[in-house]
Amino acid sequence: MTHYLFRRFWQSLLVLFGISLIVFILLHLSGDPAVLLMPPDATKEDIDNFRKLMGFNDPSSSAGLPGPP
Repeated sequence: MTHYLFRRFWQSLLVLFGISLIVFILLHLSGDPAVLLMPPDATKEDIDNFRKLMGFNDPSSSAGLPGPP
């Protein structure tokens, strides 16, 4: 029973990692994520603030990882 639970746990981690990777790639392949996620009438300043808030200015290797406040 523990072997089954352990196997299912690792499978679920792989699925979560795979989904995260797919979403990350799709967002970055389709253009600037900040522009895509903001409303069409957003100003450049709004987009820059959103980009900074969401961490889109960070390098790709650290995007999505928690950082210092």
